[in-house]
Amino acid sequence: MSGIAVGAAADGIRPYLIEVQSLVGNAAYGTPQRSSTGFDIKRLNMLLAVLEKRVGMKMYQKDVFLNFAGGFKVADTGLDLAVVSAVISSYFDRPLATGVCCAGEIGLSGEVRPAPRTYQRILEAARLGFGRIVVSGYYRDKSEVPGDIRIVRVSRIDQLPKAIFTEEMYRCHIRPETVTGTSGSGSRTPAFSAHPIRNHCHRTHLSDTQPRYMLCPAPATGTEPATILPERPGPQ
Repeated sequence: MSGIAVGAAADGIRPYLIEVQSLVGNAAYGTPQRSSTGFDIKRLNMLLAVLEKRVGMKMYQKDVFLNFAGGFKVADTGLDLAVVSAVISSYFDRPLATGVCCAGEIGLSGEVRPAPRTYQRILEAARLGFGRIVVSGYYRDKSEVPGDIRIVRVSRIDQLPKAIFTEEMYRCHIRPETVTGTSGSGSRTPAFSAHPIRNHCHRTHLSDTQPRYMLCPAPATGTEPATILPERPGPQ
């Protein structure tokens, strides 16, 4: 269902997962409405402004309603990525990929910063059976992650849509400094790094008729992360 994202939060030293719900619709009156239950309304307005400035989404024409399931009130900035993911999902009316969780803080320039205790959040998501977690590209912890969970890194907010909407990501070799996890069988599972592609937020790029995406490794001597490219169709 569109407009729903799962965020990995932390209360002190205790991590937990929370469902973020968002509803984005056309503004019926001159001034769009902004309503938030359990989340700071001023921070929500800031995140919407960043989406409009850095991603090009026309939030000034939209009513935005935000809610945390269960009536929770959370002040954790590490939920910024989950809040923005829920807003983007409702904006395009497209559900997130299966088993995706988010943990990261967003700044005014659109950069995604590591959330406090990111490693503990990853462990909690893996324990609850999530297959992918989106974190900051600046997160550099080398610790191994148990379970079959994949780490997707985004450094800027304009990289987020592909990270949360891409249903299948094929394994590849990533730069050595990229954090890897271990699957249940003991084999190492590569993490993923998203790379921005222009105009990827346009509706036609998010439709079901578009090809799925695969990760292609960057050159061994390059400095750019792996790039998400459309998969070429096979022989008929």
